[in-house]
Amino acid sequence: MYDAKYNKPTKQYFFETWGMPESYEKPANAKEGIFKRQNSDLISAFNAIAQLYGEDNALQMVKIQPGILAFRKENFAPSLAAFSEVFGEE
Repeated sequence: MYDAKYNKPTKQYFFETWGMPESYEKPANAKEGIFKRQNSDLISAFNAIAQLYGEDNALQMVKIQPGILAFRKENFAPSLAAFSEVFGEE
């Protein structure tokens, strides 16, 4: 969604790589994109968020902060559980 609307070269900010393993770098011959990841990885991450928070909430989260799709989807559920213990499910 982001690439379709804003597919332009951008300046890389110092914080864009925080917490992002090198394995998230896409192959050199792949189409440029916001997260340097394959679309299938981005879709999979979105689906994981939608499963935990619901589709409407997931879409709102991604619109506000698209960078969340770059994180490992395997960490979403444990992160939610840890935050829920401290702050509650809501």
